[in-house]
Amino acid sequence: MVLRLRIDGILHDTIKFDHQEFKKYLFKIKFMSHAKMNIDYLPQDARFTLSIRYAQTFRTIDVRLSLIPGLDGESVAMRFLDPLK
Repeated sequence: MVLRLRIDGILHDTIKFDHQEFKKYLFKIKFMSHAKMNIDYLPQDARFTLSIRYAQTFRTIDVRLSLIPGLDGESVAMRFLDPLK
């Protein structure tokens, strides 16, 4: 499995990990976003909010998820949105 980030319209491969690690992260993401854990054959949309510390202040980042079924399991597309911009 490969984690890719789109920066200025260009996809960059950042981290590679095995299928078991991906499943752990996928379940954690589904849990945080209140998506259905047992559904992997239908597309799902979900969202959650992160609170991060940035320059001595706390900011919230909205995360939107698209969970897409595939032949080798699910794919996840995550969009990180800053509500202040």
